[in-house]
Amino acid sequence: MLIFAVRKFSESSYKRSRNPVKVYSADAGLCRRVASEDAGRILENIVFIELARRCGEVSYFEEKRECDFVVKDGEGVGFAAFQVCLELTDENRGRETGGLIAACRRLNVNEGTILTDDQEWEEELEGIKINVCPVWRWLLSPLRTGFA
Repeated sequence: MLIFAVRKFSESSYKRSRNPVKVYSADAGLCRRVASEDAGRILENIVFIELARRCGEVSYFEEKRECDFVVKDGEGVGFAAFQVCLELTDENRGRETGGLIAACRRLNVNEGTILTDDQEWEEELEGIKINVCPVWRWLLSPLRTGFA
C-alpha cells in the first residue's frame, strides 16, 4: 500500500465515513518527491508512519480546532493526542496548543504531545500537560506513544 487514508475521530461510523480523509504516504521520500517538499508536512508523515506501526488505528481530531493525530492505546481503552509542527513559534503557538488541548479535553486525557524538529520542554496549559519533544527523540524512545 503506497498511501493511507486517515479518518476523522468520531464514535459515529457515519460521521467517520462522511468527513474528508487526510492522506499520508507509506514512504516519506516518495512523499517529498511526488507530493510536497514542505518539511512540516514530511515530519507529520514520518510521525503518522510510526504511529500506524505502533498503534494501528490512527485518526485526526477536528471540531472547532484540529489535532493531527489521535490514537488508541494497546488495550483500546485509553487515548493519546499528538500535534506535529516543524517549529513551535509565537505565530503558530495558539493554533498548535489549542488543537491539542481541544483533543485532550474531548478524549478526557490530561496530557498531550507536540512533536517538533528540535524543540523540547514541558508546560501546563488549561490543566493539560503538554510535552514538546523533538521527533528524533520520540522515535528513539522505547515509549513512543505517550501512554502512561
